[in-house]
Amino acid sequence: MVEWIIFEDLPFTIIEGCFKLIIKRALKIKVVFADTIQRDILQKCSQIHDNIRQELQASSKLAFTLDIWTSISIIGITTDNASNNDTMIDNIELWAIEKNLTFSNKNHFQCFVHVLNLAIQAS
Repeated sequence: MVEWIIFEDLPFTIIEGCFKLIIKRALKIKVVFADTIQRDILQKCSQIHDNIRQELQASSKLAFTLDIWTSISIIGITTDNASNNDTMIDNIELWAIEKNLTFSNKNHFQCFVHVLNLAIQAS
């Protein structure tokens, strides 16, 4: 239920009122209160943040720049040139489209110093 509410970006209270009865009868599951859903979502959010923090600490450096003073838009993301970063950028672009945010893969910058270091090491 928590994943459904998160994925569909629904209010916690969706499970209360007449909808609660429909879910209970149709799915034959125990339906909890909105406070419980909120608590479960906050716990899931904390777990996701911890996972992201661990992944970022294990990976190379990442610079993530936002323009939150004038609008909600992602100005640019600077990464090393690992191919998994291209996948991350593609996923951020899809997320930004869903949320009506300004971002495209043209806002992805590979760190020149990192690329230069790789070229020097290869020579």
